[in-house]
Amino acid sequence: MLPRECVDYFMNHDDPPDRIWLKSRFASCHAEFLVVNYYKKNSTLPIGRAHAEWALTVNMSWNARQALVTTRIANWKFVGDVNKSQVVGVEVACNKALPSSSARCQTPSWGHSESITGWEAITQADYTFQFQGEDPPNPQEPDQIKPEKRTLYSISSYAYGYGGPGPWDNIGQTQPVSWPLRCDVARSTNPNYAKSSDCVFHGATGWLRFNVNDPAITESAQLYYDAHQDFGKTYPGGGQGKYVPGNIGVPAWANRTEPIRRNFYDKLLQNNNYNTSVKFCKDKWGTGYKVRPDGKVNECDEFPFKTTYEGSFTITPDMLRTVAVRPVLKEHNQETGARWGLFLAEDHILDGDGVFVEAYK
Repeated sequence: MLPRECVDYFMNHDDPPDRIWLKSRFASCHAEFLVVNYYKKNSTLPIGRAHAEWALTVNMSWNARQALVTTRIANWKFVGDVNKSQVVGVEVACNKALPSSSARCQTPSWGHSESITGWEAITQADYTFQFQGEDPPNPQEPDQIKPEKRTLYSISSYAYGYGGPGPWDNIGQTQPVSWPLRCDVARSTNPNYAKSSDCVFHGATGWLRFNVNDPAITESAQLYYDAHQDFGKTYPGGGQGKYVPGNIGVPAWANRTEPIRRNFYDKLLQNNNYNTSVKFCKDKWGTGYKVRPDGKVNECDEFPFKTTYEGSFTITPDMLRTVAVRPVLKEHNQETGARWGLFLAEDHILDGDGVFVEAYK
């Protein structure tokens, strides 16, 4: 993500985020107007003002345990008497999230300051933070997850400007903004499980999209679409209040639900989810549901997928949360399954992490 993109999002978006924009699990930013007021010497009388667009982006590095921080201060505007030699700067801190952790940042802080004239010349500066150490094992985590060494950090930042020389040192600064993030060793221990960067903004929920008009996946994508947009067409369906999770709430009239969560380690639950989905297909379409009039072969597709913690085996009749199953063309089912698996790995979605799935036309 580039700082200019961040500025455009915050300044021109109809509903900008309050503090940070999580563009993806690997890119996030903050932007605001930075204002420096100038005062007459030995007086509280304001004589000038300078303001600029300030943005700070944090981009995770590919195949590494580090993040590139870039700060940009540009598009200066001036009113009245402004001294461009006054200093404007940015401070960035990198810290562990848990006090008892051995986690650390190789460099705990970095800052960059320039005169306004200097910022007009260079526009931006950057620095790479490297994340080291690890959090102690979490006793609440399953044993399979502990070898991943999931470790929490935080990056925080603020900008400041000096507008003296009034009767006091007039140093103004923005409200600090912070980015929680998580690093692990999953990519190096099992590259088929997790790819891309070793660190993510774990507060950003994954978002996978399927186009119903894609001829390689049409029948499967239609099932996912109906699960969220036309629930009455799905099976096993249900009464008032029933819903299928994983709905991001697009378009606006669609009801947002909780995300579905990746299940990588519990193979027994995966098998039980699959077998329950097949039973649903047989209950509705009979034991011959695999036979198609066109001579091709169906498979029983399900949403949420069997490799989630919200699959068919996890529902009970008294629950509002449910699933949707349907016989679909075998090739469509296998293609969406392949895309799902690749997405999980490339987006560094670990076991238990949430994902929204959007099927659209």
